[in-house]
Amino acid sequence: MTYPKARSKGRTAALAAAAALCLGAPAAAGEVAAVLSSDSGPYGEAFAGFRGGLGESFDIYDLSKPGTETPEDATHVAAFGAKASAREYPPGTHLVSVLTPVSGKGRLWHEMSML
Repeated sequence: MTYPKARSKGRTAALAAAAALCLGAPAAAGEVAAVLSSDSGPYGEAFAGFRGGLGESFDIYDLSKPGTETPEDATHVAAFGAKASAREYPPGTHLVSVLTPVSGKGRLWHEMSML
């Protein structure tokens, strides 16, 4: 099923805002990280919605830039895209995957859909 572009953008922003709400507001700086497969297209749109929900209180990792590593000290990660979601994160990291194909990742895995 396809959606008109404007309607699709609204859903993408809403999904990103939902991710921001799931991450809550951790107490210390550096606890939240946004990991992007790329900052273009739908990933950029979703990230803009996420940023609108949380402001600037998180670190950004863009995997499309050479040499970018995943965060080691973040306790909450919003991963935008399959490449970002497939990365290894430290045990105990709370991960919210956005714009990622659905696949079970264990008993703490939850799916959110805006459709």
